[in-house]
Amino acid sequence: MGASEGQEAPTYHRHGYHMAFVEAIPEVFQTLKEKTRRYGAICVNACVSDEEKDIVFHVASNGGQSSSFLEFGSHSLEHPEVVFERDIKLRSFRTESLDIPWGMYDLLVMDLQGAELHALKGLGDKIGQFKWIYTEVNEKELYKGCALVGQLDKFLRSHGFERKATNMTPHGWGDAFYAKASVPKPSALQVPKQFQPRIPIKYPPYSNEEFEWYFFRNFQPTGNEEYTYLPVMWTAYQIRMQRRSRSLRSNPHRRALQDWLNKLDRSKRYFTIVQHDDGIAFDLPFDCKVFAMGSAADYQLPLICEPYKGKIKDPKRKYLASFMGSKTHPMRAELESLRSDDVYISFDHHDLPTYFGIMQASTFTLAPRGYGATSFRIQEALRMGSVPVYLSDKHLIPHSDQECYLYMILSKERSVMDQINSIDSDAVIELKNWGQKFCQDQFTYERNLEIIKQNI
Repeated sequence: MGASEGQEAPTYHRHGYHMAFVEAIPEVFQTLKEKTRRYGAICVNACVSDEEKDIVFHVASNGGQSSSFLEFGSHSLEHPEVVFERDIKLRSFRTESLDIPWGMYDLLVMDLQGAELHALKGLGDKIGQFKWIYTEVNEKELYKGCALVGQLDKFLRSHGFERKATNMTPHGWGDAFYAKASVPKPSALQVPKQFQPRIPIKYPPYSNEEFEWYFFRNFQPTGNEEYTYLPVMWTAYQIRMQRRSRSLRSNPHRRALQDWLNKLDRSKRYFTIVQHDDGIAFDLPFDCKVFAMGSAADYQLPLICEPYKGKIKDPKRKYLASFMGSKTHPMRAELESLRSDDVYISFDHHDLPTYFGIMQASTFTLAPRGYGATSFRIQEALRMGSVPVYLSDKHLIPHSDQECYLYMILSKERSVMDQINSIDSDAVIELKNWGQKFCQDQFTYERNLEIIKQNI
């Protein structure tokens, strides 16, 4: 944090470390991105603090290196050649709110010109994941109101850190190295970056991040878990491999990941998360608890994505039931026979405002399986206040909660519309009300993260 132009990046890369850099000054940030792009580093343009608010940020004349949202104190006496040459208006953010996969890192480096304690407080509970902290410290008030080294010692001691080394300059500032007094056994495995790619497509098109990455960014191991987290990005990796070869099983590019998996410590117990409809297409030669969304698993999660937050186009009418999608499975093609004035069935493309407008105007949303055994439409319908009807020849029931899904799984002995028409208006209202609660209880990223933590 306070990365400047990322001068340390080559050293970190040489030792095989994952990197995330935070820099506040926009133009310096652009240089940082350019210089660290080759290393696959995450770069965030943000001013970190312990609260979110509008601030005035003072840019220093020495290439921005002494810049701060604090005013100069004795810095003007110690380094009279350095002045604030301009001010810029920024917004500060709590450190923990940054879009960074915190679970990847155990060393925190800070050079924040008097704002170190603000940034540490802004970490919240995420400070507990770090083993080591290397930070600039002050014995004098070089910046007005800045925390002195004794204050940092007190704060970090309360979080289990001890100062192990200090290197001060004659000007009253220097660097200090802190380490956890007792480092817990790690509960998240370090995975080579090549096995953690970003997904090459957005599906659904309104969701920016799949749950595998959300969990990776937000999981904070305590060291007390029974299982060690194996954060391979299976879905993104397998999609990328499938684009290079029809058969993932015979793909020569899969050998690198399989060889790496084969070398893992088999005395440990692992857990991992996968969204892919085919599950994990690799052999796991060790005890591994799989949490899956689109395929059968040791623990079944719902198929979820980020919620749609765009506009919704009112279709100016109501439907008893609807389905919009492509014919990726025979069960979908069979729905064509249900089309009527009250039942909207379409295999054409719809823009998102129209798609969600029709869904919101439908009492029931037909959610047949596609290539995978389940459907994102279940979550979409719940969010739109429509009752989802889950149609599949292989039902995947999340959280082993069969009772909660009974109303969406229809009997094969009766036609779909006969069963829908048999539900009276009072029951429909009850289902909609219950569906809203059910969505919050089981169909959010935040809730499923907590459920996984409870089961490891």
